[in-house]
Amino acid sequence: MRVVLEFDLPDDEYDFQAAINGKKLKGISYDYDEKLRTIIKYNDLTDEEYQTYQKCRDMFREMFYDENLFIQQ
Repeated sequence: MRVVLEFDLPDDEYDFQAAINGKKLKGISYDYDEKLRTIIKYNDLTDEEYQTYQKCRDMFREMFYDENLFIQQ
């Protein structure tokens, strides 16, 4: 299957940038999620710190799931 996207520039500049930078944004999202996981798993955190990091990671992932996006490499 082949897909062609067309944009009217400069009017559609925002959508164009979103389309061409999607892979980069996905990579950054994955890296950020992994950094949070590493902090949670390998650092000696207080219970409060652990809960805070875990809540941030859960909220971050939930925002993706709500849009049918998944953080995977």
